[in-house]
Amino acid sequence: MPRRREARSPAEHYCDLVRVALLEARPVGLHTYQLMAATRLTRSQVGRGIRQFATSAPRRT
Repeated sequence: MPRRREARSPAEHYCDLVRVALLEARPVGLHTYQLMAATRLTRSQVGRGIRQFATSAPRRT
């Protein structure tokens, strides 16, 4: 029987979508409206994904 995965928060899902879009982008990055088009998320969802990414990304020292 397959094992069930733990449910992720929507912010974590948005974070993954934003991260992948940024990895595929040119080094300069993307503006919010470009992220919205690339991920098909709303402005609010993109913002939540960015905030989640900022809090979960390992810090450079």
